[in-house]
Amino acid sequence: MSSSEEAIATTLATGEAFAAFIETLSDEAFHRRPEPEAWSAAELSGHVAEFPATFARQCALVAAEPGRAIGRNLDDPGRLAAISTLEGRGPVEAAAAIRATIAAAVETLRSIPAAGWDAVGRQPDGSDVAVRVIAEWRIAGHLVMHLKQARAAVG
Repeated sequence: MSSSEEAIATTLATGEAFAAFIETLSDEAFHRRPEPEAWSAAELSGHVAEFPATFARQCALVAAEPGRAIGRNLDDPGRLAAISTLEGRGPVEAAAAIRATIAAAVETLRSIPAAGWDAVGRQPDGSDVAVRVIAEWRIAGHLVMHLKQARAAVG
């Protein structure tokens, strides 16, 4: 399996694991902050329901036009807005939103031609990064990290 196929498979499996885990939570556990500065499972879910599709679209754009900007800073308005999108909603709605964005991200990633996976974009810090690395780390690896955080957030 190529690294691009592995990134897609990890994105699918981890996205589903995240959604399935979130569905098991009570509303109280879903919205509880484990610490004052830590994200709740709801906030993590809001982020997870946004970033995979966002980064997949960026990957497709860079694959089509190497050298484009890719990535975002921690203070990016879209990132910050996503964190609160599930405020007042429950775990079942969050799981559905996560599954929808994972499906969209995977569809976009699968549309990238083989040569596009080696295209390079420019990150906010000025460094260059290949589409395949973004898919492996900023999408698949990021999902793995947030699933661990969500599990820890609810104890």
